[in-house]
Amino acid sequence: MKILLILIVWVNLLYSLKPIEIPTEKISILDHCDLLMPQGGFAPLNRDHLNLGVRHQDLWLHCQIKNSSNQRQTYALHISSPLLEHISLIDANQTIERGMLVASSAKKTLSYYFPITLAPKDMQDYYLRVKTIYTPLDFSLFLEEMGSFLEQDRSRQMITIFLLGIIVALMIYAFVLSFYTGDRSYLFYALYLLTLLYQQMTYLGLMQLYVPTWFIRIDAKITIIKIASLIISSALFAMSFLETKHTAKWLHRGYLLVILLSLFGVAVLDPREEISLYLMILMGAVFILYNLISGILIYLGGKKEARLFIVGFALVFFSYLLMIIDALGIASVMLHFRSLLILTTAIEAFVLSLAFADRYLILQKSKARVDQLRLAEAKSREKIIHHEVVKKTKALNQALHEKELLMREIHHRVKNNLQIILSIIRLQSDTIEDRQSRELISQLEMRINAIAKSYTNLITSESLHWVDMDRYLSLLLEDLIALYDPNHLIKIEKDITIRLPFKRAVYIGLIINELVSNAFKHAFDGEGKIEIRLYREEEDKIILILRDNGKGFIKKSNASSLGLMLMEILVTGQLRGSLVCDSTESGTVYKIGFKE
Repeated sequence: MKILLILIVWVNLLYSLKPIEIPTEKISILDHCDLLMPQGGFAPLNRDHLNLGVRHQDLWLHCQIKNSSNQRQTYALHISSPLLEHISLIDANQTIERGMLVASSAKKTLSYYFPITLAPKDMQDYYLRVKTIYTPLDFSLFLEEMGSFLEQDRSRQMITIFLLGIIVALMIYAFVLSFYTGDRSYLFYALYLLTLLYQQMTYLGLMQLYVPTWFIRIDAKITIIKIASLIISSALFAMSFLETKHTAKWLHRGYLLVILLSLFGVAVLDPREEISLYLMILMGAVFILYNLISGILIYLGGKKEARLFIVGFALVFFSYLLMIIDALGIASVMLHFRSLLILTTAIEAFVLSLAFADRYLILQKSKARVDQLRLAEAKSREKIIHHEVVKKTKALNQALHEKELLMREIHHRVKNNLQIILSIIRLQSDTIEDRQSRELISQLEMRINAIAKSYTNLITSESLHWVDMDRYLSLLLEDLIALYDPNHLIKIEKDITIRLPFKRAVYIGLIINELVSNAFKHAFDGEGKIEIRLYREEEDKIILILRDNGKGFIKKSNASSLGLMLMEILVTGQLRGSLVCDSTESGTVYKIGFKE
């Protein structure tokens, strides 16, 4: 090193290097420095920014700094890039080491700096050695009063941390939403912000400021992995948010190809090789362009949710493009706009977060339109159905009316037929002289009359299915009184408040016909009373009670026995009910119960 310094000093004497005066404000001094040439010796650099791209490089710079004032001055010689791996400042008295891969506690600022102290009227020669393997060799050199430099660096740190804090907040919010909603777009967006945050912390110097050197050494060697992670997370987010699998399958296959190429690059490319970093950076540039074009094509395809996606990636597109141009060594646009990338990144993160809300609003509007269409369609269908129902109801009512007329006609004809049968029986009865035979014919006549009365009641009532039992039994009892008690010696009291189906009404009519006929014929010798009660005891249970105050149950004739047998058949066989008879000297009580 000493021999090299002696050689450098000797070569430097061959050039009339103009010394740099201690400034009153921040100045760029790179264009006042000499660059060690590959063939040997120093030559004026004549530019204020040096950008050689990603390459294995070992540079030597020489400059003279002069203090023309009468006071001792302390200044900061600082380098614009926080990504340089090894930086050495050599003067006549000492060698100071800085850089990403240098273990030093002196890293307190975003930019690497060296304190320069000169006595009054003093001038010193300084040699700066810059060496990189994994990162771009892209920097400027500035000389600034120490207090001013530290104050400005603190301001840059606060602004940078604030912008990164916005990204962190949006990232956490996206993670929470991904677990709450189950939407993978939020998860991929959060992962994209995480990789973006990690990349930005290294690019802006925060990682080097707050993270141990051993981790920085690992971080410097995984540049390809970081670029690939950023590409993959961004691709996954774009695929999920734009729904390329359903909207544009060929774009979806393009994203899958980008992911596969990124994974292939991680597995194959060596970060120590310049060509590997160039290939990965070029892939990142192509992907950014592809991502932006995909968003535009999806939007033009009718997916309005892509509009803020386009805005977000368009904002950061130019910043990344400028950064890539710097990394490739084509130009040095980012020299004076180093915070532009983090600013556009924070804006992009915010805009993409709004894109989720925008997508929700668009989906809500789309859902509202669909609901309106469904409501209109439902109303139209309801109108059609209502029309059809009215039409069908009218047809059914007409058919029902016709059926009712037909049923009334049938019942009327049945009643007429029964009346014809009764007339024939009466004519036949008039020719029979035997008293017992006439009695049997009379009983048969009354039984047929009981059935006929039910049809008479049915065809004169509003309903063809239900019989008003009070009206029906009143007609039946009138005929029985006319036949057996024309002088009205026997009083009949009835309490009937229900209606019954036609079929059961006929059975009840036959039963009462038998019981009242028997009472008229056998229970009384003169005056008497018959009570008839027909009521609903429970919800579906009907009770019939017939009580007389006659002389009680005595030995019946064969005709009477036949009537009681018929009554028992009707109660137990047809009505499936129960019959209880209690006969004493003070009268007879029949109690019949059955289910409606």
